[in-house]
Amino acid sequence: MLSLSITPPSQYSEVLSLLLSHLSEQERLLQTKELLESALKKELDLSGLIMARNESKLCGAILSIIQPDLSAFVWPPVTTVNSEAGNNTQLGKVINSGEIEDQLLQFLGEQLDSKNVWMGQCIVDLDSSIERQALQRNQFGHAANLIYMYRDLSDPIPDPEPDQEKRLEITRYADEKNLDEFKKVLEKTYLETLDCTVLNNVRTPDETLESHQLSGEFLPSQWKRFQDAEGDIGLLLMNDHPDQNAWEVVYTGVIPEARGKGYGREIVLSGLLEARDAERGQVILAVDAKNPYAHSVYESLGFMETTRKSVHIRLRQK
Repeated sequence: MLSLSITPPSQYSEVLSLLLSHLSEQERLLQTKELLESALKKELDLSGLIMARNESKLCGAILSIIQPDLSAFVWPPVTTVNSEAGNNTQLGKVINSGEIEDQLLQFLGEQLDSKNVWMGQCIVDLDSSIERQALQRNQFGHAANLIYMYRDLSDPIPDPEPDQEKRLEITRYADEKNLDEFKKVLEKTYLETLDCTVLNNVRTPDETLESHQLSGEFLPSQWKRFQDAEGDIGLLLMNDHPDQNAWEVVYTGVIPEARGKGYGREIVLSGLLEARDAERGQVILAVDAKNPYAHSVYESLGFMETTRKSVHIRLRQK
């Protein structure tokens, strides 16, 4: 009989080992140890670690970690059942991998709803068709394919065009007096956007800004609002990742009236120059594959693609 439950701390090691079973033995042991140490120091909350057992035998695991903004990162379900063989007859009852995955995802969804989590997000490889099918069967709809890119700051960075160098005025989020203005511009940049449209009108500007602060280390001096002589142009929000010696473009957007005029490139270029001046080694970002304009801007500034991932999102069930 298949049973699902929250994993007690005494079984964290066993269940985490299954969750990380795609890694080599050495990597799995190391990462399991690091996760357990982080949990012991209360730097990581493993209360969202769920296990499935067939009688007493561990046969599945899934993990969600809830963020302060009540979103959650979700690791896809892992089972001990060989997907090609399709079943597990260890204890007489046939249990296929899909059944275990479905029950894990459904149980996790109930847990997220009970904690008022507004969004669960799971990111998987594009070629992980079995994982993607399981997610889509269980309310984790496909939201976007993301292109992950980086820009090595040791390579030469182009100078701003002479006629553009002084046309933009910058106001920084570090000045709290401008918070309302940031919110207004943020809302405008979402109009007719091509980025992850499933999230349009789901969050308030306050919730969106709070969410963006959680990626890496919040860097308020690098959250910038841009204006020209006629008014607002757009935003550039960058956070720090000291462990990667990198700044991340968490979000950048241009209001509809200012698009197609080269402002997007100019805004990102300003971020590259400040990251270099701060002696960071690279700038990283992810862009929606359905946004070819943004992708072309990044390529023109020397960003290189590293990988592509599929994003699946489950919104809170009312």
